[in-house]
Amino acid sequence: MSEPVYGRETPVNLRSQRLRRAAGSNQGDADPVEVDAADADTDTAAGPPPADPYGVGQEALAAATQPAPAPAAAVPGLFDEAAPAATAEQARSGWRGRVNAAMGLHLRATPTERDAATSERARRAAIQSSPPGVVVIASPKGGAGKTPTALMLAAAFGSHRRGVVAWDGCESPGTLADRAALRQPGGIADVLVSAGLASGQAAAAELAAYLTAQPAGHEVLGTALDGSQDPIAVGADECAAVMAVLRRHRDLMVVDTGNNTYAPAWRWAVGHADQLVVPVPLRVDAAKAAYWMLHRLRAEGYEETAAAARVLLVAVPGADGALEQRIAEQLAAAGATRFSRVPYDSLLAAGGRIAFGQTTAATQAAFTDLAARVAGDLAGRASGSVLTGRAPAGGYSSSDGEFPRIVTEGDAW
Repeated sequence: MSEPVYGRETPVNLRSQRLRRAAGSNQGDADPVEVDAADADTDTAAGPPPADPYGVGQEALAAATQPAPAPAAAVPGLFDEAAPAATAEQARSGWRGRVNAAMGLHLRATPTERDAATSERARRAAIQSSPPGVVVIASPKGGAGKTPTALMLAAAFGSHRRGVVAWDGCESPGTLADRAALRQPGGIADVLVSAGLASGQAAAAELAAYLTAQPAGHEVLGTALDGSQDPIAVGADECAAVMAVLRRHRDLMVVDTGNNTYAPAWRWAVGHADQLVVPVPLRVDAAKAAYWMLHRLRAEGYEETAAAARVLLVAVPGADGALEQRIAEQLAAAGATRFSRVPYDSLLAAGGRIAFGQTTAATQAAFTDLAARVAGDLAGRASGSVLTGRAPAGGYSSSDGEFPRIVTEGDAW
């Protein structure tokens, strides 16, 4: 009798899964083919298998289609007690909080401090209850802050929940791994040659060997710039294979992208995004790049993705409120409806390694707020993409066939 094997996850029911076709592929406009359990063994039902150059297996590339179970109704516990009144809350910040911590006193928080504490609890709860999803950081402008945004957003999520991975979806070697707080032992090339990691029988520890756990609780997967790892050109096939591996044991992906909006890796990432985050430093050139990108997405069939995109306005030295307002108005004209702000932080601007805990308190609070809002954005979507099988929206075309023009006023807009 063979010994039982422990530490393995439940085998995946492959008959209940499907692979959706990426938008813009050369496979035509036909709808994805769903395989019914009764026809799973017939060639005519499944059609020709899609490409799988890395051998991770079609069952790993497929996305589950079962709807997520409805949350169970809350059951009252025994001896439940009402929460204490807000007016009795002990101060934990400000000078009152410092005195309480130092002397063991119980000074009450002021109304402003209570409101701040309530908001912090609400943000933390939103992050902790965030559904699975793929968050893509995108902008065609180099130096717009995509990599710092990806690392800081992943860190804000990782500080309050597990299963968060930031990975580099750039077609050329990106700087995600180089700017992470801790150096990673493996990279994307190592994951791609280990197709067995996508198997339902692969243990979580096998995947963890290729990822780098960061101090904030998230993990990073990228490509080394110093030549210590095998070079790899990341395209659509590579992105699909990496996702097939990661989603076995992680459920929230933050994807950093490159600047080339025509690159297969960029189009794969945007086509599989549950939430798009567009960092826009308060500069005219960065705002124009974001403006054209959103319009291009709408014209190419990603109207839903563009409409739900969250614009992250990043403060820069010398920027004034009038420019910020003008940028927001122009991006709103491009269909953007969700805006967040983060302050300027010299650590992020310096180009070195990024540790969440070493940024200013204002920066940490801003990215925590961003994470909570992105969690709300994910919760507002009906389903996920790669993780749960949602196909991208399509069919939009501008009425006059041309992109709207940006109004130019002198040397500014």
